[in-house]
Amino acid sequence: MRRNARTMALSPETVLAVMTAAIDGVCARLPDERRETVERVVYEVATELVSTVTDPDRLATMLRLRATARLTAATGHLMPIRSTAELPTH
Repeated sequence: MRRNARTMALSPETVLAVMTAAIDGVCARLPDERRETVERVVYEVATELVSTVTDPDRLATMLRLRATARLTAATGHLMPIRSTAELPTH
């Protein structure tokens, strides 16, 4: 599953593990969100990122940040995407 001659893409198993951890993390940060909704948003974000991000840690961070931002925006609580490790909770 090569992306190009120099960079290997992430394996499906790695992506699944990162997605599962992101779902658990977002559910913990946003306990009022339904797990099914969080799963759908994390899946959508992962499909956007997986072809360009080849580092599992970077993918995990971006998944959590973007999924949390999308879910909070959908509820009307806008939150900027930040590169900090801690996200504000409600």
